[in-house]
Amino acid sequence: MQKKSTNNGLESMVKKIITFLSVYIYNLLRLILENGFKKQKQIIRDRLLSKNHVDSKILDVGCGTGTYSDLFEANNYFGIELDSNYIQYAKQYKKRNFTRANALHMPFRNKTFGAVYVIAIFHHLSTSDTTDILKELKRVTLPGGLVLIMDQCNIKVNVCIDWLFQSIRYFDKGKYIRKPRENLDIISMEPGLTIIDTWTFRNGLITYQAILTKKDD
Repeated sequence: MQKKSTNNGLESMVKKIITFLSVYIYNLLRLILENGFKKQKQIIRDRLLSKNHVDSKILDVGCGTGTYSDLFEANNYFGIELDSNYIQYAKQYKKRNFTRANALHMPFRNKTFGAVYVIAIFHHLSTSDTTDILKELKRVTLPGGLVLIMDQCNIKVNVCIDWLFQSIRYFDKGKYIRKPRENLDIISMEPGLTIIDTWTFRNGLITYQAILTKKDD
């Protein structure tokens, strides 16, 4: 009986180590490929950490391991993520508010957050799921609050970079990488969200589109 208990303990420890290493390696690869997420972080600082939103509650949808959480005050930041391994890692290494939750049914009251952002999530989702999540983003955002979306987009740069990007997509498993116009069409169809600005940028090997919207008053 004691031997069985010991074996179970060892198996549990090995699983935890494997989980930690897989998440750590995933983070490290993304950090290298995306140049330390420098541009995403700067956009968040410039567009969300303004005087109007610096003291507001901020929601990070699809927060992963909490890559951007250190940009915010601990009491103001809330991150949700569906992957239990990512959430476990985030809770262990980041002192912020993390919750395992589905973005289609977020566990927050209406009009809770002054700003919400979603990074690199929609290219994994169908148009239907993307639309449903937009409704949830709008629901939990305060009137006049900001919703910032940054996601991979399909634009041509040059043959070599495009080939590398296509290779990375295979490992990323994002089936819905869209053209910038397609992203704008989906978001513009959601009533109550007004597009303020949009632009594309390259971070490391990955090309992104940023779309800043405002919830109508």
